[in-house]
Amino acid sequence: MNQQVNNAGGAQNRTSVERRGDRELVVTRTFDAPPSIVYRAWSRPELFQRWWMPKSVHGVSLVSCDMDVRTGGKYRLEFGF
Repeated sequence: MNQQVNNAGGAQNRTSVERRGDRELVVTRTFDAPPSIVYRAWSRPELFQRWWMPKSVHGVSLVSCDMDVRTGGKYRLEFGF
């Protein structure tokens, strides 16, 4: 699955998705937003689950999300394919 998805927000908000293997998915998103809002979206699980995988990417969903956003922390994401 390699997809380029343009969100309704226009060309500034681009998403690309690359599936590199059974357990590796690379999602790259570009945002036209202030850094404080982007940080909040990356650091609060309830917000992260809403934006991270756009609905327009068919066949992949974010089922659960555990986050330790401290320096050296980890994200644990569970996907449904």
